[in-house]
Amino acid sequence: MTHRALNRFIAVFLFVVAEILYLRTMAPTLSFWDCGEFIATAYTLGIPHPPGAPLFLLLGRLFSMIPFFGDIGARVNLISTIASSATVMLTYLITLRFIILYRKSNPDTWSPAEKVSAYGSSVIAALALAFSDSFWFNAVEAEVYAMSSLFTALVTWLMLRWYDDDPLPGNERWLMAVMYIIGLSIGVHLLSLLALFAVALVYCFKKYEVTPRSVALFIAGSSGLFILIYQVIIKGLPILLQFSSWSGFFAFAALLVSGIWYTHSKRYVLLNTFVVSLLLIVIGYTSYGMIFIRAQAGPPINENNPSTPETFYSYLNRDQYGEMPLWPRRWSPEPVHQYFYQQYASDLDYFLTYQLNHMYLRYLGWQFIGREHDMEGAGVDWSVLWGLPFLFGFAGAVAHFRRQWKMGLVVTALFILTGAALVIYLNQTEPQPRERDYSYVGSFFAFAIWIGIG
Repeated sequence: MTHRALNRFIAVFLFVVAEILYLRTMAPTLSFWDCGEFIATAYTLGIPHPPGAPLFLLLGRLFSMIPFFGDIGARVNLISTIASSATVMLTYLITLRFIILYRKSNPDTWSPAEKVSAYGSSVIAALALAFSDSFWFNAVEAEVYAMSSLFTALVTWLMLRWYDDDPLPGNERWLMAVMYIIGLSIGVHLLSLLALFAVALVYCFKKYEVTPRSVALFIAGSSGLFILIYQVIIKGLPILLQFSSWSGFFAFAALLVSGIWYTHSKRYVLLNTFVVSLLLIVIGYTSYGMIFIRAQAGPPINENNPSTPETFYSYLNRDQYGEMPLWPRRWSPEPVHQYFYQQYASDLDYFLTYQLNHMYLRYLGWQFIGREHDMEGAGVDWSVLWGLPFLFGFAGAVAHFRRQWKMGLVVTALFILTGAALVIYLNQTEPQPRERDYSYVGSFFAFAIWIGIG
């Protein structure tokens, strides 16, 4: 059997196995916390809490009409099972692609032992993610995090496809697909935007030698791209709508279309790819039109009523949550928070002990070392998995850097930005109303890749 056929067979097999697993353990109706809200707003096309998830709601409305389950909640839950199964499949494909890259050989020429080690390692990576505590939990309820994980994995896989096809004509389509997926992901959750920096690393490693100049270019380019998408498109377009109604939005779209025509006519390939990518991000982002339009219809659930440009901007900007500074770490004036703050010697102690260790490293341990129990505040239990997945992941990270440090750095960027860096950005207060492990599944996805490589 050729590599192409075997690779596809294993990928589809993993998808089916994961889907059966998640269907068998799927919540039969709504679950706690935001799930009931998302199911109700999907079914009625209502407006959930800011900043909304319009693409998820549109898909939820579509799934709510399928005849396979009698309960509406179960129908919407099905989105997460399918998205998570697809993420498991992509984890296998991504891990195998990394192995092929550092082996630098055609898989069709591999010996039987080499095939077993490569395909087997990639399957292990996929299953490590599939059975991890938080990923599995996200897979069986109507929440946005399963689909957000799918977008993160899909962006990573598409970028690796571009890396492979870069010398070939028309390879720009992979970059455009990446940007369109990022645009779509905005309508689910902003966590997928963190994959942009890993994407930029792959691009820079392919196009430039590692020099002080290229490092500066990466930092400036990736930061500029993130600011362009987050500040100019995600936040800027609603401001444009607020001050110029729809005329400003259409003028911006016309400017992009004109830029595409001009760069194409002048054969500016790179610039044309960039402008087309911006347009595709905007097209993906237009799912937010659903929030604005449905708010004006006055659905039964209409949180914040974002029916005017002003309230729509406030809704997208999460104004109701207030500001959370990056420093100091103990920033909240609330008496309950001040009570817990006093238990720490300094802001640094609070960050290391509570925010980093308790609210992230503990969750990482749940996935790959073992969870003490299923009650809130559960610690890490080394006797559950004996820490073997964690040790394999650590060994895989070391091996990845030794064999191909550039791709190792790509996975590291994904691991840190969706993990420890997110901890810094969120600046969470103590106590939290519930466990927040679901937020860091992107980091667990990156670590699962290393488990396969190890």
